[in-house]
Amino acid sequence: MAVLLRDAATWKTMTAGFVNEGGVWKPIKELWVNDASVWKRVYQNVIEIMQTANEANVVLRSKVVAAGWGGVEPVKVLYTVASGVWVYSPPDGSWALNLRDFPAGSEITVINNGYIAGVAGAGGNGGSWDSPGGAGGTGGHGLLISDAGNYSQTIHNNGHIWGGGGGGGGGGGARARQDGYQSSSAMGDCFAGGGGGGGALGARGSVSQPGSAVYNYSSTTSATQVEREQRNVASGSSQTGGIGATVARYSPNQDGEQFVARAVGGTGGNGGGYGQPGQAGGAGVAQTGADPGNGFYNVIRAPQAGGAGGSAGFWGYNYGRASWPNGYGDIRGNQQA
Repeated sequence: MAVLLRDAATWKTMTAGFVNEGGVWKPIKELWVNDASVWKRVYQNVIEIMQTANEANVVLRSKVVAAGWGGVEPVKVLYTVASGVWVYSPPDGSWALNLRDFPAGSEITVINNGYIAGVAGAGGNGGSWDSPGGAGGTGGHGLLISDAGNYSQTIHNNGHIWGGGGGGGGGGGARARQDGYQSSSAMGDCFAGGGGGGGALGARGSVSQPGSAVYNYSSTTSATQVEREQRNVASGSSQTGGIGATVARYSPNQDGEQFVARAVGGTGGNGGGYGQPGQAGGAGVAQTGADPGNGFYNVIRAPQAGGAGGSAGFWGYNYGRASWPNGYGDIRGNQQA
């Protein structure tokens, strides 16, 4: 049953109505009629909300209350994300768009023409010579659908619903040392830091957070030794892991230069794309030369593991509770049932 209004000799379906209460015109929330002793609702006002600006952690209930809803009675809501607009969530366990906490009998409709997406997980920091690389961060989450089951939720996804990518793991550091190649005073001691993990792709409004290289190369040696390789460690960048430091030592003797020690920090893992996990960081590498056989010999090899890649954020939660008239559209990542 619909409510019809006569407008210039034409009957039209009522889409909005007002009532004068104490001299103030207010929108009609509902109209009921008595049909054969049974009260039936023939009209319910729709609260329309248009999302035209980027915004983090949208709780739809709060927006509907701000639009004049009392928060108790069932409500009909039409929420539209405009083309090119990002509704996003940082990687803190929250969701970009939350459809929970409406009363039974409500009708919630979402038309997404933009992006509902999680923010990137941060890249893990590179390890120092005596520590492994840091783990990459988890990406943020997209659409939180209510599991209450007592009101309808309809999603028209004409845009994108994505989980944030996981951050890359930091590279592990390394130390390599060999004493006694020439005498008890000669040694090669090389320290190398791991590269920082890459920051993953995340929603607009976020800042890519690549891992830092927390330790540059360093070394100690006698005056007779020669450093043949040396490269500064690098932080990660947006999605790309940084390279680890390399430090190597050679020492001359009667047979020519002899390899003493080398430490190579692991390369940071790349950050994941939307809905993809980050890569693990590479392990450090520590190498030493052959036993000099002179009665004084001490070797330290201490390669450190790379950090684990971060998990991708979920694109949605409880998707089965909603109806999807046009299918799921462009979704990336896993869903949390």
